[in-house]
Amino acid sequence: MRIDNQSMLEAFASNDKLKYYNACKDLSLCAVDYKVVEIQYFVDCHENPLDDYVGINRYWDGELLIFVSTDRTDLIREALVYVYAHSDESSQIQLRIPAKYEPALECVDDLFTATPCTAPWCPVYYMRSMQQLKSVPAKPNIAVTIATEYDAGALQASRLQYGADPDEFGEKLLSFLPPDGTVKLYLLRVDGEIIGFLRAENLYDNIWEIGWIYVVPIHRGKGYAMYLVDRFSRDCLLIGGIPQYNYAVNPASARLAEKCGYQCDRTPKRQVTLTKIPIIC
Repeated sequence: MRIDNQSMLEAFASNDKLKYYNACKDLSLCAVDYKVVEIQYFVDCHENPLDDYVGINRYWDGELLIFVSTDRTDLIREALVYVYAHSDESSQIQLRIPAKYEPALECVDDLFTATPCTAPWCPVYYMRSMQQLKSVPAKPNIAVTIATEYDAGALQASRLQYGADPDEFGEKLLSFLPPDGTVKLYLLRVDGEIIGFLRAENLYDNIWEIGWIYVVPIHRGKGYAMYLVDRFSRDCLLIGGIPQYNYAVNPASARLAEKCGYQCDRTPKRQVTLTKIPIIC
């Protein structure tokens, strides 16, 4: 059974599922930030779709990312038959699946060849309570504040001082703050100068996702990023939110999340590239 993003979002919200959620609160925002244009699911039961599901994200460039959370071969085949029919030979198709379910992919051996991906599985880090947070020492010369329009001049000055890429650091960051408050930007100041930022988004129910942490290169490796994560995490937990580091895509990000007290599910996962097998008539 195929259902849309909104139906799955309601199921996640009612069950407080945190790890590996793929439903998006605001699909238009997801399109801007992650280039996702369509999210849909194949489920066994509409009333409780979280028991077994296959999620499919389609991106602007035609790439497909498939999340498998079941070993039900009938469900996997239904979803991948759909993918086969709605993709072409040039489509990039990535599939993520728990290692214990990987043998179930044999059910589509006639449709796809599966090649293990060299990219590591990126775990989702999250924090449920203030007790998990590992505090950083207070220092009078370090401050983290929430960005406002009045910070444009200081951001521009810092970008010029450190020679940073304007697409990564500078007053342009303020243009990505929608008026509804679903995105927050935290600025890190050391001795009064802005040297970094943290950007977080409220993509799903009460979950706030860290999407981007940046510290100018000359100040990296000094522990400053922890101050950004600490301030953001405290603010989030105080309003009943759940801070999440969704897919720490490199070892440095993972180390930072763990240093700050974030947890992750280390259940072994696999990622494979699917290549369509031509149908011979």
